Amino acid sequence: MKTNNRFKKITTSAIVQGALALAIISVLFLIFKGATNILNALLVPITLYTFSLIKNKSEIFITYIAAILLCAFLFISQVFLMMFYCGISILLLLLYKRVNAVFFIFILSIVICLCFYSAILLTDYIFGTNMLKITLKALNGNMLVYLMVIIIEGFIVGKAQYFFLKLINKRIHQNSITVTLQSSEVY
Repeated sequence: MKTNNRFKKITTSAIVQGALALAIISVLFLIFKGATNILNALLVPITLYTFSLIKNKSEIFITYIAAILLCAFLFISQVFLMMFYCGISILLLLLYKRVNAVFFIFILSIVICLCFYSAILLTDYIFGTNMLKITLKALNGNMLVYLMVIIIEGFIVGKAQYFFLKLINKRIHQNSITVTLQSSEVY
């Protein structure tokens, strides 16, 4: 009997770590709702990024699909945001350490702004919510102010994600040096 080689390399540790990432994401969606939902835009992609650092493509793909399905079952109005969060975490994996910091933050901020706006429009259109109308009503119908708010949110989240990426990668680098030093002391 022939097995599918694409999914053959998925390890038990990847399944456990993926389940932990999904549990963290679920808790984040439960805690941060409404006005604090911007914290999900910061923390969910960072959680997915951290999970994805040392995983192969099939493990990453399966975990991202599971995250989207989990969100579709438990937090249906957040499903488009979850799709965009998966895309942002892939962007983090692709661009971090490959481009300079200013360009990275700029690209990340633009992508986050577009994701926020697109997710709101898709959620309003597909699920019949009125998030855009409610927000515009709170801003006296001023679309320019609304776009400025989204741009500022995108920049804040992009800058914060870059800061957290630096901390995570510094910590991983320090741990790898410590493990290397400890393993060389054994011999």
